[in-house]
Amino acid sequence: KNFPVYVIGTLNRIEDLPVEATRAGRFDTVWEVDSPDAESRLNLFLLFLKRFDSRFKDDLVFDKYEWQGILDETIEYVGAEIEQIVVDTIAKVKECDLNAEVTARDLLEEAMQFNCIFNRNSKQIVLMRNSIRELAKPSHSKKQSILAPRNIDPYSPPKVSSN
Repeated sequence: KNFPVYVIGTLNRIEDLPVEATRAGRFDTVWEVDSPDAESRLNLFLLFLKRFDSRFKDDLVFDKYEWQGILDETIEYVGAEIEQIVVDTIAKVKECDLNAEVTARDLLEEAMQFNCIFNRNSKQIVLMRNSIRELAKPSHSKKQSILAPRNIDPYSPPKVSSN
């Protein structure tokens, strides 16, 4: 222990980890790294968008309500899925006009069509989350809005109007 060296391991199923690997002095701290919260998703979108569009280098470009719509649609999306949404959106927008600019609507439409891993395997992901919940420290806030608190449960079914 003379050098500042950290060993980090990742796994999806903690129950498969041998008990002896969890004793003190080995892997002392367990962090739950789950799908990104709203602020992290926003930062991921900006990171990937600025690769293709210089407008995003120092500016959000869209207003906070447009971003919130995109972030609401991408709850449970992971970084690789957000990257793919950006890549697919850019390809679609630039297909007809190389000078066209990406809009919030373009990103939202692509996100709505994307089939994220959580939608495909929600039961398995929830089981993994439940197995780690009491053993791990959370890695982020789970805040799902960049706006003021709205008292909305993003996991509840949408309300249907009776018009």
